[in-house]
Amino acid sequence: MKKKTFWPIGIIGIIIIGIIFIGLIIYASSKQPIETNSNYGLSKNYVDHNINDMLKMQYQFEENYTVFAGTKDGDEIGYDKLKTPYFSVDQRSFEHIGRKFDEKLHHSILTDSDDEIFLKLNPVVKDPAAKIESIYLKLSRIDTNIDLDYNMIQDKANLELYTVKVKDLQKLGRYDGVFTIKYKLNRKEHYITYQKTFYYNEEF
Repeated sequence: MKKKTFWPIGIIGIIIIGIIFIGLIIYASSKQPIETNSNYGLSKNYVDHNINDMLKMQYQFEENYTVFAGTKDGDEIGYDKLKTPYFSVDQRSFEHIGRKFDEKLHHSILTDSDDEIFLKLNPVVKDPAAKIESIYLKLSRIDTNIDLDYNMIQDKANLELYTVKVKDLQKLGRYDGVFTIKYKLNRKEHYITYQKTFYYNEEF
């Protein structure tokens, strides 16, 4: 009488367990958010594969415009020069520099009465080839799900200036602002982003 062998069943069982395990890994990974590049707000994989074209586009845009953003300080508008994301530095890194950081912070304060954000595009050349179509602002509250979207309005008296009032801020503290500029260059539509941190505080 032949002895029964169970090793084929064991091999099949191991294969089935392996398939189930792989399936669980794929399911769990699909539930994880895609890791984004903190500067561009895009997936790191996309940025890695397209960084050369993105940098070329940034250089072309900055041959046309210099970008400033800020808030009101009384009757004055305090501006900071913005850099494209590849060269931007998180403003928290300025905290140890003291006065330089204080000046940046001063140009970033929002309150209930001074709730307007300004973006200024200074032409580098007399007639920029890049034609601005629209500017969009996203404000994100750190460590929350608060994302606020705004279309910036071009000032009729000063076509280089764009403004928006942000009256729906509910929580005090830091907001990361991302300006997305849509423009046309060489008959093609392009987008470029700039970042700036804002602080919503109580009235002083």
